[in-house]
Amino acid sequence: MASPTLVTHIIVHTLQVHLFTGPTNLSVNSDEGLIDLLDIDVKQNRKEHKMMKTKKSVQEVLDILASRGYHTISSMSGSTTFVWTLSNHVQSG
Repeated sequence: MASPTLVTHIIVHTLQVHLFTGPTNLSVNSDEGLIDLLDIDVKQNRKEHKMMKTKKSVQEVLDILASRGYHTISSMSGSTTFVWTLSNHVQSG
């Protein structure tokens, strides 16, 4: 019997002025290895939602996530904000 597949998602977003220099914001993910890999500061915003922030540029973040098996499933921009949604299929067990 095949092991079940867990799907994890990360939302990556930044402002146009930070596109090539950072910082980059990420949704909280259960992959603890990403915190060290991306030099993340975990902060809590006013609405009690956790957010991860790194000084790395979006390109650096996307490259690191790709090396961990994440792939972009959608991207969009609205005015000055750029957003990517990434997915990773992990075999459990």
